Amino acid sequence: MIKAATPPIPKPRQSKKVIPKKRLHVQSPLPDPVDSPYVPDQSELETNTVVSLNENTEETETSRMQSHAEESGLYDVFRFPVIDWESSWQRPQQFSQQFALHGHRVFYMTTGVAVLQKEHATYEEVSRHVKIKRIEPNVWLITLCANRRLDLYRDQMSAADIQYLKWSTDYVMDRFHIEHLVSIVDLPFWTPLVTAMENHKLLYDCMDELPDFSTNDKSILKQEERLAREADLVLASSQLLYGRMNFLHSSVLLLRNGTDNEAVGLASLARTTEDFEQAIERSLQDDDPEQIDARKQCAAQHTWEMRYQELHQVIFEKLFPKVSIVLLTYNNWPYTRQCLLSLQKPHRYPNLEIIIIDNGSTDETLHHLSELDPDLFRIIYSSSNLGFAAGTSLGCRKATGEYIILLNNDTIPPDGSWIRRLIRPLEQNQEIGMTGPMSNHVGNDQTVDHFAGNPIEGANPHWLQDFYDLNKGSYRYTDVLGFFCVAMKRSVFEKVGGLDSNYGIGMFEDDDYCEQVKRAGFKLAVIEDAFVYHHGSSTIKKFTSDEHDTLWKSSKAYYERKWNKPWQMPKRPDNLFIGADTPEEIAARLNKNDHPCTLVLGGVDWSRQNTRWQQIVKQLAADQERIIIVYLNKYHHHDMIGIRKAGPHLYLTNRLDLFAHVPFESTLYCGETNVLDGVQSQRNVIDACSYHAHQLSELRSKLTAPAVFEELQVAFLVRQIMETTLL
Repeated sequence: MIKAATPPIPKPRQSKKVIPKKRLHVQSPLPDPVDSPYVPDQSELETNTVVSLNENTEETETSRMQSHAEESGLYDVFRFPVIDWESSWQRPQQFSQQFALHGHRVFYMTTGVAVLQKEHATYEEVSRHVKIKRIEPNVWLITLCANRRLDLYRDQMSAADIQYLKWSTDYVMDRFHIEHLVSIVDLPFWTPLVTAMENHKLLYDCMDELPDFSTNDKSILKQEERLAREADLVLASSQLLYGRMNFLHSSVLLLRNGTDNEAVGLASLARTTEDFEQAIERSLQDDDPEQIDARKQCAAQHTWEMRYQELHQVIFEKLFPKVSIVLLTYNNWPYTRQCLLSLQKPHRYPNLEIIIIDNGSTDETLHHLSELDPDLFRIIYSSSNLGFAAGTSLGCRKATGEYIILLNNDTIPPDGSWIRRLIRPLEQNQEIGMTGPMSNHVGNDQTVDHFAGNPIEGANPHWLQDFYDLNKGSYRYTDVLGFFCVAMKRSVFEKVGGLDSNYGIGMFEDDDYCEQVKRAGFKLAVIEDAFVYHHGSSTIKKFTSDEHDTLWKSSKAYYERKWNKPWQMPKRPDNLFIGADTPEEIAARLNKNDHPCTLVLGGVDWSRQNTRWQQIVKQLAADQERIIIVYLNKYHHHDMIGIRKAGPHLYLTNRLDLFAHVPFESTLYCGETNVLDGVQSQRNVIDACSYHAHQLSELRSKLTAPAVFEELQVAFLVRQIMETTLL
């Protein structure tokens, strides 16, 4: 018998300012990431950062509310305003304060900028000019850095301004570990910046008829149309503005500053100061009880609290579509516990439900599932093991999300971005029906060739950040996705139906469902910048060898009968050099490939410091038309062995001897001081900024006619090298 279960823990009373949250309580020597939310402290503050003068009285409340914002998976807010925080209290400050009171972290930009009058400053130089000041619980003032002073009403941003301002916002996002961001823009001046930013939801709050203001330059008016069209959501503060914005955007929310038309008859209109004073006097003298009650009710229905609630609901529904995670459990509580703790990490996806189907567990699993937060988890108990297919299908039918993620309980989801990364292609490409992440343990082409991590913490955080940087926005189509973690549109499940329960306990049901989805007209995609750690078949591993073989053979036979075709082995990991172990074979693989090949000689240890030569490698790796080979001995203290794929066209190796027969089109020196034996290269390039003067002189003397570049900024350096066609 299957029944829905409500955990026997009463729901806590909620406060307006801080909404308490239950979490999983389990005794363990392992660190609980939910107990350690990120809160910047004094030791982390830069010298240019200003903290509140009233810090002692605000510290506890700020830490508490920030902790709530992180643990509850609330999105953060950037406000790009038309007025400063200290100006007259208006709509931008009112909304910002409401977001903060409800647990969101709010970063309110100042209208003035910090000026760095240097043409090619680095990210580090720009970040040192960013000013951060906490002014209220959950509210920070941010002064961004630009190349020159900017007037919000008359100036247009230059390319350098946009770059410096974007780096400023990147710095704030990195500093506060922001994963889910809503940028609210009050003035079209900010358009070039906010449209250049990544990984945020853009909201235009249209509150003025801009053509009526003589202070606005014509360029600002042109920017408004672009802002409105590219925004994810548009707000309008009046009916007139609502009508105008409707011509530019399909999703416009009317959210007034004042009352709606229902207030007519309860309020008076005044054209002058004297009229206003007289209207107040008349209202105070009016002692009609019905009129007084009507005014009170009208005022109570038009508070900034209520406006926030309406806006927040729309943001949730439109900008963060609901995601349902379906997870099966059958004993193995240590694995389940590890997975659930990861799902409750700070900065999780904001609009989430987790549906757990317990397939008749007999260990401590049932007890601990009853302790889960009912606001986040829905638990369904089965008295018997339904098998993977039937249990998963049941969970999908109970799901209410626009997107469904099937997740094994022996996984460790990483930071809060993994869901966003998986559903982004589903939102943008209607042809894609299902997506899956890369992983350390999966039997197809989703396996990463280069991984650093462990079974306790999952992915090494420094490896993970490099993985994101090097595979940014990349995905490819495939034939089969591993169902340790797979995301799909709800509409796909409704069209295709549930998984085939004839496969019983498991095996081949993922191949079967992928076949169904493809035959329904959808594509399957591997998201190369998404990663989920997988322990690997924790349930299947408990079978004896004979049990495993019997199940495998019977499931395979059923699959082949059903689809009237032989089962095909999944694709191997996507590595150009897989299986090649001689210089001749390496050279042959590259000869068959149409892309030119560049060797990078930087430092021999890849570290967490993100050194200059590592930045150069990441910039080069963004070129999809070139294969990059990087000589390396260690990666984050791990020995580099063989040839490892680290990006779509990026390979790391400690075996240059395997490339002895490869005539590199170019070799880039950006740290290595020796000319390595056995390297064949058509041309040599030197990054002068990677060397001291005497090192540079000595290296130049060893190479034949090298091209030397002295550009300080890495992005410009790589661009210059590419433009000269030397690489």
